[in-house]
Amino acid sequence: WDKIMKLAEVDLSEHYSATVEDSRTLFTIAALTGRRWEEVLGITSTNFYEDKNGKWKYKNIAKGQKTIDIHLLPEAVKYLDGIGLLPKKGRHVTAVPQLTNQHVNRDIKLICKALKFDDLIQVITPISKSETDKQNKFEWETVHFHTARHSYAIHLVDISEGMPNREKWVAKMLGHASFQTTWKYI
Repeated sequence: WDKIMKLAEVDLSEHYSATVEDSRTLFTIAALTGRRWEEVLGITSTNFYEDKNGKWKYKNIAKGQKTIDIHLLPEAVKYLDGIGLLPKKGRHVTAVPQLTNQHVNRDIKLICKALKFDDLIQVITPISKSETDKQNKFEWETVHFHTARHSYAIHLVDISEGMPNREKWVAKMLGHASFQTTWKYI
C-alpha cells in the first residue's frame, strides 16, 4: 500500500511520455477505490455523493449489473477531491482521462521502474495441467492496471483486522457477489 501511495505522489515532470500523468491518475483512482478498468473509465462526478453523515460514497452498476454503493476510504476522498472529481458547489468537475489499457500499463511500468520497485517476484505461468513455468522478474515488470485493484483488496484486508464480519465487508467494498471471489484476493 505504501508503494501505491508513493506512486500517487511522485514527481513525474522528468518523464517523457505525454500520457504518464493521465495513466497515473487512472491507476491511482483504481487503487484508492478498487474499481475495475471499465468502471474507472466510466467514472464521473455523479458516481460520488456525500451521505447524511458527511461520508463520501461511490455508487455505480458494477460487473454483472450489480449495484454497488460503498464508502470511500479517507485517502480516496482526499485524492479525488484534490483532482476535482468530487462534486462540490461552485466547482467545475473534471473528467477522468481516456487512455487505452495498454498505454496505462506501459506508463505504470515506467513509473514503477523509476521508483526502483526492484524486488524480485516469482511469476508462475501454467503451461499445462501438470506443468508450470517459473521466472523471476523485477516487481516493476509485473505491475499492470489490475494490480491497483489487488492492492486495494489487500489494503482492505489489512485495515479490517479484528473487524466483525470482515469477509463480508471486504466483499462488499470490492463489489463481489460471492465471497468465493474475495478469497482469491485474500
